[in-house]
Amino acid sequence: MAFACSSHDPDVQSRIEVQHIDRLAHRVFRDQHGSPRMISSAEERKLWRSIIDELQIDFSETFLAEEWRQVVLAQRVTDATEYLAAKRTRRGWRLGARQKARAWQSIWEFEEALKTRALHTHETVRREATRILERSDDKPYRHIVVDEAQDLSPDQWRVLRAGNEEVGQFRPDVGEGRQTRRRTGDRPQQHDELVRGVLVSWRKSSAFARYHERPPHACLPP
Repeated sequence: MAFACSSHDPDVQSRIEVQHIDRLAHRVFRDQHGSPRMISSAEERKLWRSIIDELQIDFSETFLAEEWRQVVLAQRVTDATEYLAAKRTRRGWRLGARQKARAWQSIWEFEEALKTRALHTHETVRREATRILERSDDKPYRHIVVDEAQDLSPDQWRVLRAGNEEVGQFRPDVGEGRQTRRRTGDRPQQHDELVRGVLVSWRKSSAFARYHERPPHACLPP
């Protein structure tokens, strides 16, 4: 990511940090727990397959992995009751109560396997980093500006919100709702509490200027 600072003051430049959200999440995780052991994509798929075979269920590895990411992690679902009540808009496969119970059992088995083997995905690293930051009074940032906001997932937004000293200074910068990936977990309407009213079109300079003329607290819901 290229970054240009209008100030030539070394002190100002030294206080500006540009980095990927996952790098931040890994840093926070590492400071607390040491480096995480990451599961590869092939290993994750193999783990899902072993659970499917063991439970003898009619779901694919891809379906369960996406259900975990786009429903369970996106909505911070923690138990079967929450999962049964969770919205699954645009998931493409409507599930009955019995099917949802089997899906949840599979997801629970997957997460338990990760814990037992002390393995992580980028999503579980972000989840733990968010938990650490939410409980910490020492936030790493006072102000945050986000580029390509439309591409962030709900758990990536949570990392940023948890790492910001003052919520009123959290300012997702440029993004375009029409470009948002058509995955349930990434659609802005699925996490309005995180980004409501802040996705603006950067293609029109007038819209961009009006957005930046607003005070930071005006960019967030009351």
